[in-house]
Formats: sequence, structure tokens, C-alpha cells
Amino acid sequence: MAKRSRTTTEDASGTSALAARRFAEQIREIEIRAGRSAVLLPRGATPRKLERAERALGTALPPEMRAFYTEHDGGSRAGEANCGVGSRSGGRTLLSLDGIVSEWRKWMSLIEAGALPPPAAGTRSKLVRTESSWIAGWIPITSDGAGNHHVVDLAPAPRGRVGQVFSFFHDSATKDAVEAPDFLTWLAAQAWGDDGDEEDARGPWRRLETGSKFWECCRDDFVLYVRFGPLRARGREVSHTLGDAAECAAKARQLVAEKLAKGYVEVVEAGPRRRRRGVSAAR
Repeated sequence: MAKRSRTTTEDASGTSALAARRFAEQIREIEIRAGRSAVLLPRGATPRKLERAERALGTALPPEMRAFYTEHDGGSRAGEANCGVGSRSGGRTLLSLDGIVSEWRKWMSLIEAGALPPPAAGTRSKLVRTESSWIAGWIPITSDGAGNHHVVDLAPAPRGRVGQVFSFFHDSATKDAVEAPDFLTWLAAQAWGDDGDEEDARGPWRRLETGSKFWECCRDDFVLYVRFGPLRARGREVSHTLGDAAECAAKARQLVAEKLAKGYVEVVEAGPRRRRRGVSAAR
């Protein structure tokens, strides 16, 4: 019997078998998280619909994005309440392919009509292009109905990465809010439905931030919950089970002190607004 080749094979889209397996695992995690919040993701798009969307956008979608939309065409079913990405993403809806094309065309029509507003004064970024308020290579994947999106960036700045996901605010001067290197990594970190609000009920949370990352923790008796990741993303969560409440509190103080020593700044909640303050020692 001939030995099986160890060479990684690729399908017609150029996706390796290894990558396809990784995509399937990430999509399964997304389905589980959505299901925990009773969100039923829609059925996938047909190959013909994917090709039609790519023709309309004038570009091929990244393979990880194609993999998800083959399984689920966006984040909400027709006739259901909005079940888009949760509160930590600003309440935006994960768009269907039709929604992506529609939102992208709105921005392109502004460019064609010469009606695109100029970039905000002082716009800056090392990862995202800033010479225009909108770039044809930006693919909107969420919408809040007010012109703000999460964007898959297919035309990044020289230090950026093709396929990176950033949060686009049409009136913001800062576009350094790259949240993930690719679509599936970003989506796997999002909350669905009321998931984020339910978890925050465990609080109060202590949140610390740097220029691009956050770290936060809360205690529930003898369990310490820690969440961390890029700003504006839900991030990854881990938990530590300690011997008792006193040990849990001590562990929280230790971790906070370590983060402060690394230059993190504590964020103090004040209603819907946040203010930042430097803290020299953990409480």
C-alpha cells in the first residue's frame, strides 16, 4: 500500500485541510456561544450567493469568512428579533451577505458622488489606512444602523494585516482599534444576545487598560474571574478557584498590582461613561 502523502492538500478555494479544520473548530465554538444565549444562527449561504456577493464587492472574501458564511449567513434569522453581536460590541448586528453588500454600496455611493466626508482632523493609525473616510477594501460585517461598523480590512496600512478586523466609527479620529487578526478570531470572542449582561451580573468588575488592551477581574465568593483581550472586544475569560473568600481577594489584589506595575491604568465606572485614573497600589 502506498504511503499517504503528508503534503497539505488544498480545496478549490485555496484553503488547506488544516486551515479548514481550524475554521470548523472556531465556527463550532461560535455556535456554542450563540446557543447558550438561545440565539439560532441562520442557515448558510449557497456557493452561488457567495460568488454573487464577491462580484458585487469586487474582491474575494477571506477563506475564514467564506467558511463561516457557508455555514451561517450572518447572525439573525428573518422574522426574529435582532440577535447580532452582544453588548460589548456596541450592540451591532452581524450582517448577512446581502447586508454586507448593501452597507458597502452606501459608502461607495458617497465616494462616487463626491459626498464622502473628509477624514476626521488628526486621524492616525499605524495599522489602518487613514487617507480617506472610507476605503473600497473595507468590508463591513456589523452595523448599528448609524454608520458605524466592524470592518474586515482587505486594504490595510503597511504595518497592518490583510483580513484584520477593526471597529469603525464614522466620526472618530482614531482608527487603531484593531480587535483581531481575522474574522473568525474576532467573532469567537464576541458575546451574543444578553450573554455579556448576564456575566457582568457577577461583578463588580475591576477593569484596567493600556492603549490597546484591557484586563479585568471580579470575585464571586472563592472564585476569581479574569477577562482580557483587545479593547472593544469581549476578550478571553478564565477562572481561578481559591480556598476561601479571603484567599480569593488576596489573589485579585496580587494580579491587579502586577498589571499596574506593567503600566495598565484602572478604569472607574461612572454610569454609562468611564474615566481613567492612575492607581499606585492595589486596593
